[in-house]
Amino acid sequence: MTSTADRVKEWAAAYGAGAVTFGVADAIWITQAAKPLYDSEMPHLMASELSAAPALGFYALYLAGTVHLATRPGEERTTVQRIRDGAILGACAYGAWGLTGAAVLDKFPVSVALIDMAWGAFGTALTATVAGFAADRVRKGLRGR
Repeated sequence: MTSTADRVKEWAAAYGAGAVTFGVADAIWITQAAKPLYDSEMPHLMASELSAAPALGFYALYLAGTVHLATRPGEERTTVQRIRDGAILGACAYGAWGLTGAAVLDKFPVSVALIDMAWGAFGTALTATVAGFAADRVRKGLRGR
C-alpha cells in the first residue's frame, strides 16, 4: 500500500516536471510563434505589455488540470494514454479560447484559433507525458526501497 507521503512525492514530481516542461515549451511557443502570429494577424487586440497576474493564474490552473486529468500520478498509465489525454485536453482548452475569440472578437482569424488548438494539443500532450515520466520514476524508486 502506498503511503500519503509517497503519493505526495509522486504528485510533486509530476507538478514540478510539468511546470518546467510547459513553462519552457510555452515560452518558446509564445516568443517564436504566437506573438509574431498575433502581431501579424490581429494587432488591434494586442496589449502593449504582458499582464503577469492573469498569466500566472492560467499556468497554475492549466498545470493542475493537465496533471489531474492527463498525467494522473498514482495510476498505471501508458505513455500513449498520457499523450492522448493531454492532446484532447489541450485541443479542447485552447479551442475554447480560440474559437470563442473567433466568434466574439472583431477580426480574430479562425486560422489563429486552429493554430492555437494544434499548439494546445501538442504542448499539453508533451507536458502530461514528461510529468508522467517524473511521477513514474518516483513511484518506481519508492517501490525499490
